[in-house]
Amino acid sequence: MKSQDFRQISLSEFKRRLSHWVEEAEAGETIEITRHNRTVARIGPAEAASCHTGDRFGKGGIRPLLHYAGILESLWDGRAQDR
Repeated sequence: MKSQDFRQISLSEFKRRLSHWVEEAEAGETIEITRHNRTVARIGPAEAASCHTGDRFGKGGIRPLLHYAGILESLWDGRAQDR
């Protein structure tokens, strides 16, 4: 694709309306972000290969840190011995 195929916006505009530009990218738009009229980044729709859609999608959970306390102590002890 050529640069003309992208919508160009300044970095300050991108920061000011971040949610809007993410919605545009979700809708399939590719946006070039510029700083001092030079392209510094592009944002666009995620490719299917980079989107998780497996059977565990949306089923994540948070475990209490105490569950891992023993592991953390062993790591800390090992790190202290290495010094």
